[in-house]
Amino acid sequence: MPLVIPKDKRRAWLLSDSKAEIENLMQPLEDGILQDWKVKRVTGARGENTNVTDIQKEVH
Repeated sequence: MPLVIPKDKRRAWLLSDSKAEIENLMQPLEDGILQDWKVKRVTGARGENTNVTDIQKEVH
């Protein structure tokens, strides 16, 4: 699970002096902040260009 510190709390995160202060800032994100996508697995043969936009299309 990623740790995302909101902009308005970044200064407090960087200047925290105690474990309790840091733990207080470690809160779950609100719903809708992050999105997840299924993408194609790309394993190409040597020399094959795998840097293509098609791999970013949603997989059903």
